Amino acid sequence: MSRQEYTRSQWQRLFALANEHDLQDLYQHADWAAPYELSQGPETGLVTVRGRVSGDGAAFNLGDASVTKTQVVLHDGTRGFAMTLGANATHSLLAALLDAAMQVPQAVRLAVPMRQLAATLAQRHAARQQQISSTKVDFFTLVRGD
Repeated sequence: MSRQEYTRSQWQRLFALANEHDLQDLYQHADWAAPYELSQGPETGLVTVRGRVSGDGAAFNLGDASVTKTQVVLHDGTRGFAMTLGANATHSLLAALLDAAMQVPQAVRLAVPMRQLAATLAQRHAARQQQISSTKVDFFTLVRGD
């Protein structure tokens, strides 16, 4: 996955879904350590999670979730941004740095590791879906002919 293959929102999604260890490996593999300044954060706050009845019906407030957001500015003015679920400041910082890294020409170095990260996340998702599906209950309503 390189910046030519995916949009910024797609790679930001991968960084948000990955865990801190995955991002540390990716950052080290990039062999890229540009000087940066924290422009915002990492700061943790709450966002309202909204749901929809049956997935596409009326919206309702499901609850709140903690998120950590970070914004970095590289020496050349490139900005990296991340908002990650939970209160892990390191995860958010790494995601913001990698977001910035994907916007510079050296992002080509990340093409293969990004594809590997995407594959790893897909495998984890499939395994989780399989685990969840084993507990699925199909409810149905019998209509009596009265």
